[in-house]
Amino acid sequence: PPPMPVPDSLFKFVGQQEEPVHRITETISNGAEAICVIIELPDITSITQVSLDVSAKLLQVRGGKYRLKLNLPKKVNSDQVKAKFVAKRKELKVTAPVIELD
Repeated sequence: PPPMPVPDSLFKFVGQQEEPVHRITETISNGAEAICVIIELPDITSITQVSLDVSAKLLQVRGGKYRLKLNLPKKVNSDQVKAKFVAKRKELKVTAPVIELD
């Protein structure tokens, strides 16, 4: 017999990781082009509960029940990433300068 489908509610019950609501914009930061990612983390109260890893083309966030692995639209300078958690809105704002390609 075919396997029984598992309802989504069961995954939440066993602590399945969820992808948080997020949005990506391109912006200007300190006069240079940058990628800005805003990630909603409703169950997080402090940035100390969040793990952030950014490489040239990939952003990964882990916090609470949330996991996000995001391919960035442009190559960024991972050494100059800025992250700020806005507790009032439960949002993590990550800004990374775009590497200019010659």
